[in-house]
Formats: sequence, C-alpha cells, structure tokens
Amino acid sequence: MGAKESRIGFLSYDEALRRVTDIELKRLKDAFKRTCGLSYYMTQQCFIREVLGDGVPPKVAEVIYCSFGGISKGLHFNNLIVGLVLLTRGREEEKAKYIFSLFSNESGSYVVREEMEKMLHVVDGKVPESLKKCFSEGEKVNYEKFRVWLLHNKDAFTFSRWLLSGGVYVTLTDDSDTPTFYQTLAGVTHFTDIELKRLKDAFKRTCGLSYYMTQQCFIREVLGDGVPPKVAEVIYCSFGGISKGLHFNNLIVGLVLLTRGREEEKAKYIFSLFSNESGSYVVREEMEKMLHVVDGKVPESLKKCFSEGEKVNYEKFRVWLLHNKDAFTFSRWLLSGGVYVTLTDDSDTPTFYQTLAGVTHCKQTKLGDIMCGFQSCSRDRNRCLVKLFGKPRYSDAIHVQ
Repeated sequence: MGAKESRIGFLSYDEALRRVTDIELKRLKDAFKRTCGLSYYMTQQCFIREVLGDGVPPKVAEVIYCSFGGISKGLHFNNLIVGLVLLTRGREEEKAKYIFSLFSNESGSYVVREEMEKMLHVVDGKVPESLKKCFSEGEKVNYEKFRVWLLHNKDAFTFSRWLLSGGVYVTLTDDSDTPTFYQTLAGVTHFTDIELKRLKDAFKRTCGLSYYMTQQCFIREVLGDGVPPKVAEVIYCSFGGISKGLHFNNLIVGLVLLTRGREEEKAKYIFSLFSNESGSYVVREEMEKMLHVVDGKVPESLKKCFSEGEKVNYEKFRVWLLHNKDAFTFSRWLLSGGVYVTLTDDSDTPTFYQTLAGVTHCKQTKLGDIMCGFQSCSRDRNRCLVKLFGKPRYSDAIHVQ
C-alpha cells in the first residue's frame, strides 16, 4: 500500500489531459511553478499542505502521495495531474482499480486478506464486517472479485467512502493574479475570485499570520452567539477543527457546504453527523439522543424514517430527510431556509464576521444568528474527536451522559 511507484498506470497522462481544459492546465502549471519554483517536483510536505490539506491524517496522506508516484525527490507535475484527475474526475471503474492497487501485492494481481486487514487497521483503526464477503472463497482475491465487493460496499472504509460515495469535484476557475496551488483548486469553493480574496484578507486580519482560526474565534466570528456551545463545537469539529485550530482551507470548504452546497451534499453531511462510526447507517436511539440535546425534542415524523427497523442506511435516511426538511433545526436551517453568502461588505478593513455580511442579505449577520431553533446546551457534556478526513459525527462531538 505504500509502494513508491505510481499505482495509476491504467490512466495515462495524455488521457488525463483530455479531461482538463487548456485554461485549467495553464493555471495549474503557473500555480505549480509559483509553489515549487523551477523544479518539476513537488515535495511531499508541499503536496500534503497545498493539495490535501490538514484534514488528512499523516499516514493516509503518505499513502496517497506514494500512490501518485511520489518519491524522495518529490512528485512530478505529470503524475500530480494524473492523480488529481483520477480523484476528481475519474470514472467509477478507474477509482475501483486505484483502490485495488493500494491494497494489492507487488505485481498488482491480487489482494491478500491479511495484508489488507493490516492496512485498514493502520488507516481506519478497524476492519469492516463486510470484508468477510470479499474473502469468502479464500485468503486472496483478484481484481474482478474485489471490484464486485467494493462497488456493493462503497462505505466499507474511509478511503472507499471518500472516493466512491462522497465524491470530489474540482473545477479550476480561480482568476486571482497569483493564486497558490490550493487556490487554483478554488472551483470546489463555488466562490468568485473577489469573494475568495476578501475572505483571505479578512482571515489574515482576524487570525494574523497563522493559517489556523481558533475554536473561540470561529464561534465568535463565523457562528456568533446564536449557536449554543455544544452545537458550535459540533460544527467546528465537522469542519475539521482540531486543538490547533481550523485551517483556512477547511473553513472555506465548510462554508461552501453550508452556504452553497447542493441539496444532495447537504443531505450527506447531515447523515454523517448522526451516523455510526463507519458512516454506513444511523441508529434511531443515538439520533434521538442527539436531537434531545440539540433541539430539546424528537420530531414526530422520525417514526417514518425508522418504520422498518432501528437503523437506516443513507438512501432511506435521504428519502425521509428530503420529505421532512423541517424535521429539526439543522435540517430546517440547511435545507429549507438556506444560507446564501454574498461577500458584499465594502468597508476598507472588515472583520471576518463583517465579510460574511451577505448572509440572509442583512449587514453583519453571522451564520448562527439565523439558527433560531437551537436550544441551550450545557458545556459539561462536550467531547470532540476529529475523525478521518476531518468529518466527525454528532456522536463524536457530543457525549450524552
């Protein structure tokens, strides 16, 4: 899983280029030069910081870097483009081949159960129950058998869930004069170049030279006092906040999801907040506990969601949720009312909070000010655990006594 050669031999550089526009390629090349100088290689440290971000644990980041073809010298630009295209615009079959290659033996012909379980323990901390089905006929499987199992168990482990269920969609449209490599991936934000620049400037004024916003600052500047401490901590953790703070990159991604995310993306986000450790289903009892803590009550319509049992998968949860958008405060806030950010504050040096002035079309309104349905929650029950790829659930952020 940590081999130094590229594991993406099935996708050529020429094929990758066909999926990138000339303008996007030019901007990527320019950003690469500004980030890496005259070298054709991006160091592992730079790759993790500029491309992946701090939400990815070091072990996982190293796996991705090596699988892209990264070596001690660095990651060649061509290999980086192929890797980015695979992750962001790859077909399901290609992503399945990539995941197989991460676990496969030296020749890439089969996966050994013992080796795969070792890797999953390192990366995920556990082995999914469904893996037994993959190896039901023996201790090793070829690609075809692995593929059939994988595509029927996309949520089996974090990497498959990230690549096959959630999806990563990048459009390279940032138009600022000298964007960093990360900013060149700004299409994921859906912010205009002017909005992103204003957010960056406000972030610097608020947080200084640090790339991190503290939890206290996040609550004060982004959410506001309208959000109870417990709920604020949940949102902070779900954005990828850690004890060191919330990285600017993660903050932008979180803001986009909440303010300009598609309905499907918001539904997945809400599901992830309530779901179990593996993110494959929601348990009724746990969801009711969380709703009691956050909303002070459980909606009557929740019975329909669990009409067939005590736990539901994403598809059933999604159908219920989109037919009951007003079921609880968080769904009402995200799916019914909507939060639309237009960064229109024209003062010379607005704070980060003032830069979010377009929320609900009211001057200087924080995200939390429109979350009027939240009930007060005592802080003595708080417990945060940041999970893989910075996406913990309610059950991680709230410990109900």
